[in-house]
Amino acid sequence: MKRIGLLCLALVLALGALGVGYAMWSDTLQIEGEVNTGELSVIFDSQYDNDPSDNDPKEAGSWNLTTLEWEGARWDKNVASTTSTFDDKSARIVVTLGYPCYWGSVLWDVHNVGTIPAKLHSITLTKLSKQLDEWPMNKALDIDTRYYVDVEQLRVNKVLQADDDFSFILSAFNCTQIDACQVGYLDVTVHVEQDAEQKKTYDFVIDYVFANWNE
Repeated sequence: MKRIGLLCLALVLALGALGVGYAMWSDTLQIEGEVNTGELSVIFDSQYDNDPSDNDPKEAGSWNLTTLEWEGARWDKNVASTTSTFDDKSARIVVTLGYPCYWGSVLWDVHNVGTIPAKLHSITLTKLSKQLDEWPMNKALDIDTRYYVDVEQLRVNKVLQADDDFSFILSAFNCTQIDACQVGYLDVTVHVEQDAEQKKTYDFVIDYVFANWNE
């Protein structure tokens, strides 16, 4: 009788093991993923000068974004001029025959040729002086703020001081979010100060950094 009980117990254990073996059968489903990123690309697209041939500007003035014309008072003389050049990623403003109290200004279109919205993230004065590589700068700049510059002293601040050579004001329009295929505007306005030297060239470089709109 004991042998019969042990045999039954062994049979139960064997069937149990057999059941576990069947339960380990499996099948697999697999999901593959792919992420395609967009492109952030902002370029200079066109430019507008405030003094290509008219009488010289006598104030900072402003740009009419509907007509893309500069509006402001002018002197009754045509002495200096303001011109500009650009390619996709860099632009240049040049004041020729500048004199104290002369204002030169350039407006640029910046075109979002990428696929995601962009915004103006930061602005930095990176170089100063004719020998641009000799005097690197790292001065963070704000929009609609007038900065006075003494090139010899490498001084850049918001208050006019003796010996300041020139000043500049930066403006930006529609740059808080530039959707794909849309444009914003950047304006650089330069003023020649009273203590600027005669027959002198003052060079500077400003970097504009654009980022995706949700940064």
